[in-house]
Amino acid sequence: MAGLTEQAAARVGTLSGGQRQRLYFALAICGDPEILFLDEPTVGMDVEARRAFVASIQTLAAAGKTIVFTTHYLREAEEMARRIVVIDRGAVIADASPQVLKARVPGKKITLMAGRPFGKPDFEGLPASVLSVAGDRASLLSNEPAAVLRELFRRGVDVVDLEVTGADLEEAFLALTRRPEKAR
Repeated sequence: MAGLTEQAAARVGTLSGGQRQRLYFALAICGDPEILFLDEPTVGMDVEARRAFVASIQTLAAAGKTIVFTTHYLREAEEMARRIVVIDRGAVIADASPQVLKARVPGKKITLMAGRPFGKPDFEGLPASVLSVAGDRASLLSNEPAAVLRELFRRGVDVVDLEVTGADLEEAFLALTRRPEKAR
């Protein structure tokens, strides 16, 4: 189940980081526990090993096992978790499904690529908050995505790629944990 058959005769010290993670997983499940606690279980795993791990976790969950794991990989949490508990500065600030957490974030995420690098004036006065800008790529959050796009087109921004989606778990996490800036 951990995908270590080929390494059965190997010494622990010769295993890669991802193989060691799979070994720890094998040790955790060898007693057929009802509940598993895993800390950052996919760190160091390659894509293939990570997919196999996810399949194993889904198999265990389908068999009625409870799996608790910590992760900073929010896409991973969104993919695997039925329930997410967000702890901020030692306090539980959210406890819900990924869908419920994402629904708490108003608006849509707009991800776009332009035919030229973006400048600060491209985003001034838009009904949106800018999440990130890197050259010709930008990500924004807005309750009015159509108005944002109309205004960008009016300003002459040549959009060559565009995606409008609901907020993801990362935006939900940031909205939950964001602290107001202190007055200077």
